[in-house]
Amino acid sequence: MTTLQDVVGFIQKADRSELDRIFDAAKRRSKTAVREQAELNAATLKKGDKVRTVNLKPKYLSHLTGTVEDVRGADRILVTMNDKFGLGRYGSGPNGDQLLVPASCLEAL
Repeated sequence: MTTLQDVVGFIQKADRSELDRIFDAAKRRSKTAVREQAELNAATLKKGDKVRTVNLKPKYLSHLTGTVEDVRGADRILVTMNDKFGLGRYGSGPNGDQLLVPASCLEAL
């Protein structure tokens, strides 16, 4: 079985061509993981679930907590944030406390 240490050792000795292949594979895997997380969240999260934002840009929008209001398709979820302070121009809804979040950028609490 290959260990992480084996992989790191290979990368340290890899030539430019091998590194390009490794980077391409890592990018593809990252995109797949994001898509899988979005699909999972869209299928399992429902109105009233408590969530935390993760990996959002701008970064100050990450690690905020809120409540799911609506799942909008497979890629966006409307969340009412517990603390609207700092949502700035990104806040929406009647009180400015809602945020339309990519489904891949939420984790259930």
